[in-house]
Amino acid sequence: MVAGIIDRCGAHSGNIIGATKWNPRGQYENDEIRNHVIKPILRLLKADSMGQDPLPDIDKVLLLSKNGFPAETRSKIDNIIKKQRMKEPWYFKGAKICMLWPIWMRAYPEAHYIIVRRPDELIIRSCMRTAFMRRRSTKEEWQEWIDYHKLRFAEMAEHMPVHFVSTLDIIEGRLGIIKGIVEKVGLTWDQKAVEKFVDKTIWNTAK
Repeated sequence: MVAGIIDRCGAHSGNIIGATKWNPRGQYENDEIRNHVIKPILRLLKADSMGQDPLPDIDKVLLLSKNGFPAETRSKIDNIIKKQRMKEPWYFKGAKICMLWPIWMRAYPEAHYIIVRRPDELIIRSCMRTAFMRRRSTKEEWQEWIDYHKLRFAEMAEHMPVHFVSTLDIIEGRLGIIKGIVEKVGLTWDQKAVEKFVDKTIWNTAK
């Protein structure tokens, strides 16, 4: 939902994954960047390429980020951007970015990062209902996964331009924070396009 809003306010995504059973409005995720840049880094770190279990050791990520790896990562992404003819400003939606934040921070120091939040219980419910989220099975296991993400979010907020937004605020029509973020990163807020895109019925079904 948030990526779709960013898209409608003028950011470019390149070739993104379309609608699925789990995401009827579209995934808004660049499949080539995800599969050819993000997942290989996770495999290199001996972590699950789906970002579920095992999760990457942040100390190993920090070590990887201190050599030429961020520059290599940026080069790969820039080549994909060029091939897909993406224009500035562009965005990438990636749930696994926080796991690799030191690499991203050095690869794209000029970037802004939007972290989307909602209550833990809703995240757990969603994970347990989604077919491809299969590496964990209990509420306790998914809570551990959430807590790992929260640690990474806190680290990102200390070192990078991070903006937090609540999906519940958006779905209830409280658009002030996301509007402020859109304008902060240099995009143009399109109230009509956003209101048309945000579908409370789909959100309720997803819950």
